[in-house]
Amino acid sequence: EALATALTCSQTLVRLNLGGNAVGDGGAVLLAASLRQNSALAVLNLRSNSIGPEGGEALADALQQANTTLIDLNLGANAVTAVDLQRVEGSLARNRRPGPAALAKELAQQAAASGGAADLKKRALGDDGVAVLCEALRSQACGSVTTLDLRRNEITAASAQVLEETVAMCSRLTFLGLQDNPIAGSSAGLRVVGATAVNKLR
Repeated sequence: EALATALTCSQTLVRLNLGGNAVGDGGAVLLAASLRQNSALAVLNLRSNSIGPEGGEALADALQQANTTLIDLNLGANAVTAVDLQRVEGSLARNRRPGPAALAKELAQQAAASGGAADLKKRALGDDGVAVLCEALRSQACGSVTTLDLRRNEITAASAQVLEETVAMCSRLTFLGLQDNPIAGSSAGLRVVGATAVNKLR
């Protein structure tokens, strides 16, 4: 309990190893409450701690609903449900995504090194990540990126409008790889691809 209280207030601790400490469900619930308020911790090891469904659900809820800084949580050798493990991994993937400024810098660097090509495939961007990507493209990277690979990023038709508008603004962007995403092959996806075709004619 004292550790959870300290973690709530800490702004300097970035790594915490509690592996094999019999934290249990009760301790996991307390840690989850701390994670809702902590904005510094990036890596947490809770392997082999007798954490069951109750503790796993509390941790998954905290990450999904409040925490935006933790990027690595080891829950191996516990009895956390598969559903909650999946929720945890999804939240960690979200927290690992760079913000618009960092993403714009990465895109510009890739484009400069490859003559205009940028590769963001298999980055688990999702629709929220696509919104950040489009903001990055519109703010800084528009002029340098000509081809953008977004394969296997869990992008759905909900991103079609923002992608279409961004492609229209980025006149040099003439290829957008959307294969292996839910949007691929849909009418929404075809509209986005059509916008890149328009750019080729400019």
